[in-house]
Amino acid sequence: MLGHIKFRDLLPAAVAAAGAVLGSSVFASAQAATFSLTPFTGSQAEVSISLDELSDGNINVSVAANPDVALVDLRGIFFNVANPAILPQLNVINASPHIVDFKVKAGDLIEIGSKNNKVAFQGEPDLNPCLAGDRTGCDGALLIGTSGIGKDDVQSVNWTFTRRDGAPLTLADFEGMAWGVRATSVGPEGSREGSSKLSGILSAGPNPTEVPEPAGAAALVSTAAAGIVLRRRSKSSV
Repeated sequence: MLGHIKFRDLLPAAVAAAGAVLGSSVFASAQAATFSLTPFTGSQAEVSISLDELSDGNINVSVAANPDVALVDLRGIFFNVANPAILPQLNVINASPHIVDFKVKAGDLIEIGSKNNKVAFQGEPDLNPCLAGDRTGCDGALLIGTSGIGKDDVQSVNWTFTRRDGAPLTLADFEGMAWGVRATSVGPEGSREGSSKLSGILSAGPNPTEVPEPAGAAALVSTAAAGIVLRRRSKSSV
C-alpha cells in the first residue's frame, strides 16, 4: 500500500535520477575552449583567449595577458572567421569598458580606430593572420583603450558575441578561427618598453570543457534539497 511507503525509501531513486540529469542534460550543450597566442614579431608575451557557450545562444569571450611571461597593454584584437556565414550577423554586447570600437568587414581590416587613437596590424605577411594567403586584412577587430599606459593599462577584456538576427551561436562556429593581438608597453614591471604582435588559432575539433547549464544545476540543487527534507520528515514519522 502506498500509505506504508516511507519517503526515505524514495531518496536513493531521487538521487539516482538527479545523477542522470547531472550526467546528461545539465552538460548537454554548454562548452568552453581556451587557447594561447604567442608573438610572431616583437617582445616575448603570451595572451590567452577563452570562449564559452552561454545558455542563451551567445558566446562569451575573455582575453587576458599572462603576467608570468610579461605585462602588456592590450590595444587591438583582430580575427578571421572560419565560418563566413556568421560574419554579416556578428555583433558584440556586454563589452568591457575599455573596448571602445568594434568593426566587421570581411578580409579588409588592417587597422581600427581614428587618427587620434588607431591600432594597425600590419607586417610579416607569412605569419600575420590578417595577411595570410591572398588576404588583405582581417574580418573583424576590436579597439582597446588608449595609446600608452598613462590613462589606462589594460591586461584583460571580455565581451559577448551574438547574432543580430537572434539565431544561436555555438563553439563550432568559431573552430579554426585565427586571432591576432596588438600589445604595447610589453615587459616586466619597471621596464615595459617593448611591443608585440601575437597570433593563434582555435583549432578545429578542440577538446571542449563541458560547463553545467545554470538551469540544470539549479534543478539538481533543488532535487537534493527536497530529498533531505523528505528524509527528515520520514524519520519523524517512524
